[in-house]
Amino acid sequence: MQHGRAYAFIKLPKQFTGFLMKQQMGRLDHITGQMNAWLLALAIGLGMLDLTVLVAKCLPPLPATPVAADASDHSSAPPAAAAPAAPRG
Repeated sequence: MQHGRAYAFIKLPKQFTGFLMKQQMGRLDHITGQMNAWLLALAIGLGMLDLTVLVAKCLPPLPATPVAADASDHSSAPPAAAAPAAPRG
């Protein structure tokens, strides 16, 4: 026996079913109103992405970055600071 759908098989008066239909249509209208806001935000975001790609394709390519120095070559690194002397006590 299914407990969640038992009300679907009960015969309801015609006036009550009309009220339920209006209530369901009101809920559906509310949901579609919220979906329209989400769809508008999604459309604006996709439009901005398209515009960004278009601008990126129209600009000349950036110059190549120089290769980083080898990790074993520390000749360009600044000298390490001397550790402070421990106090004599």
